[in-house]
Amino acid sequence: MKITELSDSRKKEIYQLYAESFNDAQPWTNFFFEILVYKMRAFGVLDGKKLISMLYATPKKLIFGGREVYSQLLLSVCTAKEYRRQGHMNRLLEYVQRVFKQERYELLFLCPINYDYYKKSGFCPMVYQENITIEYDGIGKHTVRKAQTNDAALLLSIYEQYTAAKNAYALRDLDYFDVLLANTNTLIIYNEDEAAGYISYDGYYFEVCADQELLSSVEALDGRSVDISAASGQIIQAAYILNPSTFDKRDLENPLNVNFDRYY
Repeated sequence: MKITELSDSRKKEIYQLYAESFNDAQPWTNFFFEILVYKMRAFGVLDGKKLISMLYATPKKLIFGGREVYSQLLLSVCTAKEYRRQGHMNRLLEYVQRVFKQERYELLFLCPINYDYYKKSGFCPMVYQENITIEYDGIGKHTVRKAQTNDAALLLSIYEQYTAAKNAYALRDLDYFDVLLANTNTLIIYNEDEAAGYISYDGYYFEVCADQELLSSVEALDGRSVDISAASGQIIQAAYILNPSTFDKRDLENPLNVNFDRYY
């Protein structure tokens, strides 16, 4: 078995393993591989020449514990069915942790379906998880309009207001919202005449940026409930500290409620 960073020549194999591992809608899969992955790095485990386990990593700037932190988001973490429960992903995560520690990143984070799986690889839970489910009643007291391609600045303003009081969140810029508008449907929610939130979707909820009170009064897009922790790209659910010496332990313990003693 060999663990390595994967070159672009293996993109077809990566796509096949991804498609076999995740039950994602085709529009999202196309968006992911056609638009997003060109900025990402792929790492994998090879059995001979066969790719059996892989993940993507992409750099992110976060506000974490009150300051800007350079980090890597891990995503598309998967192993071929016949190779699961053999420790391949654990070894791949250890390899990736070493790589990014050497590159002086401070933090790895991910939004796992099963957090318990990642605990054994050293990932800590984060407090900032809005695990609330909104059931829409179909009665919308707020005005909703479809976002246009020139609304990137407005969405960025909404996002900055929404995250202003949060302890951990991803930094966004105009380029991010340009891509979002080009590849998803986005609704802007107004409270009277003021833009107060947005929902982006493309056959599923891609990102939700609004508080519970606002969402509960907005008419459903398709009758489904929304689990914000699953739908919001800005939510940080689990993190691995690569360089603990760069963090102020006192600042981190209270707002994030994470026991950092294991790192010191």
